[in-house]
Amino acid sequence: MAYDSTFLAFGLVVLSAYAVQTMIGFGSMVLCVTFGALLLPLPEVLSLAVPVSLVQTGYILVRHFRAIRARVLFLEVLPLMLLGAGLSVWLLGDLRASWLKRAFGVLVLVLAVREIWARLRPAADGLVVQVSKPAQTVALFGAGVVHGLFATGGPLLVYAIGRRGLSKGEFRSTVTTVWFVLNFALVVVYAQSGRIGSATILPVLSLVPAVGIGIAVGEVLHARIDEERFRRVLFVVLAVAALTLVVRG
Repeated sequence: MAYDSTFLAFGLVVLSAYAVQTMIGFGSMVLCVTFGALLLPLPEVLSLAVPVSLVQTGYILVRHFRAIRARVLFLEVLPLMLLGAGLSVWLLGDLRASWLKRAFGVLVLVLAVREIWARLRPAADGLVVQVSKPAQTVALFGAGVVHGLFATGGPLLVYAIGRRGLSKGEFRSTVTTVWFVLNFALVVVYAQSGRIGSATILPVLSLVPAVGIGIAVGEVLHARIDEERFRRVLFVVLAVAALTLVVRG
């Protein structure tokens, strides 16, 4: 891999993506896939972005593990997402159909805009209701399927648990643990299939400083944002991420 202006630009994408993820808990893979694919082939983007994600997610997991909501994580989120991701990798393999990603983006965009609209209306707190249990189950399973295919299951996961009343710290630590577990599993799958190997080690290591800077920026932003603004930023980023999936496909 050539270390040229294209790789430098991808490093800036990685820096920005992990600043966003460190601030709110998700968004790095969607941003890396969306904007990174403008610079590099999508399989190459995934072979770099997935392993380097373990740096940021591992940092949050170790530093802020006390904020993890274990019941939500182990009883509700991980079982369904792991099942969905495993089935998508096993049954669908390397399916990368653009129509599927666009359909997913449209669904998430509608959900995010609906949530933003509710929060902007008078007495918004009374209008924002919990996701029903069946809808949450479908969303979490779907998040796993999408993550297994595109490593971008964040939007559906955010929709499923974004209104559970978790504090900004609990939300970030809980969903970050999900990304660490799933992306570690994807690294193993990619390594077994040859998508990650000796040729990717140096490029991944070269991106670690960008992740480190992104973490530092994101920690400052996370500390300064209040809870209600955090919710609004969360769903705005969700809408932007979904929109980019619709446009890029």
